[in-house]
Amino acid sequence: LRLSLKTAIKLRLKDKKENRFAQIYKQERLTEIRYLGLQTIKVEQIIGSVNRWQDFDRYFRSQKADQKKLQSVLNALEEGLVLPPIKVYKIKDHYYIIDGNHRVVAAKMNKQIDIDAEVYELIPPADSVEHLLWWERSKFEWMVGISLNFTELGSYKRLLTYLRLYTRQLNQRNKGSYTLKSAAQQWYHEVYQPALKKINEEKLMDCFPTHTADDLFLYVIHHQL
Repeated sequence: LRLSLKTAIKLRLKDKKENRFAQIYKQERLTEIRYLGLQTIKVEQIIGSVNRWQDFDRYFRSQKADQKKLQSVLNALEEGLVLPPIKVYKIKDHYYIIDGNHRVVAAKMNKQIDIDAEVYELIPPADSVEHLLWWERSKFEWMVGISLNFTELGSYKRLLTYLRLYTRQLNQRNKGSYTLKSAAQQWYHEVYQPALKKINEEKLMDCFPTHTADDLFLYVIHHQL
């Protein structure tokens, strides 16, 4: 699967000098592919197409779209039919369409928030601090199912330790069977979001301009422990 995907990428990159996907693929040397499975992703985070990049702009507006095909998709959505998931490459926080361009155009036209997608994440070699941080984030998101933005190596591993502790305490307290992912979802709403709101209310970011709010959040819970 990995070899076939790499071959497909190379074929799609030929003679596409202005393809944003091709540019970032070469710039970041995205050599690794991780299949993340079927997910629900945000439509607004889909910003490009791999093989139809000339037909659509960043907002997927175009006169080159197959109008009959597009209308059939719009009709299906209006009738409440379930369409097959699209296929995308994930690069950091953004997605590029492999298959399903017209479904995305229709979703954006309808101001749809989410869409089902088969996701293949592209990752660079672990040969720099930036790329190592990218690897840590990718693994964390894959294991936990939530997305955070840290700037220091080791932060994702540290938070993962806290989340495992939280999961164990949650199961002991409620005699439940929480998985790491299900516990993380509860933690995100009950612990993370209220703390982040407090950080913003206190304007702590003004004192740490080179850090993210997630960095400060991790400092806080580490200090508490």
